[in-house]
Amino acid sequence: MTEPLRYKHLPMDRQPFVYVLASRFRGTLYIGVTSDLMRRIWEHRSGIRSGFPSRYSVYRLVYVEQFDDMDAAIGREKQLKRWHRLWKINLIEADNPHWDDLAVGSASSGFRNDRAASRAVMLNLFQHPITSPQRGRRAGP
Repeated sequence: MTEPLRYKHLPMDRQPFVYVLASRFRGTLYIGVTSDLMRRIWEHRSGIRSGFPSRYSVYRLVYVEQFDDMDAAIGREKQLKRWHRLWKINLIEADNPHWDDLAVGSASSGFRNDRAASRAVMLNLFQHPITSPQRGRRAGP
């Protein structure tokens, strides 16, 4: 039996990521997976993707891991979603103790993989304050 090809044909400029969003320091957490991190963060922040993040104002990117293939990323996402909250907090704080928004500036301290750190420069797109599209309030500190 051959392996499914459903995630094997990603464009070269897109890499699978598992990411964690937070509402604030040690606030509500959201874990997701995507093949285009910048686009997905923009979707969450602009309100295009409704659901948990917009309902609970979870817009701060606090943790990222990059993978070579989507199957591995989905497996890691499922693993993290099964973790206890304290384990998730410890994971975030090991690389990002102040829960800084990793999508602001080019800081790469929260990236779990050296290759992912190089993508931090592209995240400069988000150098504006995080604003909740539904309420018009700042979601950050």
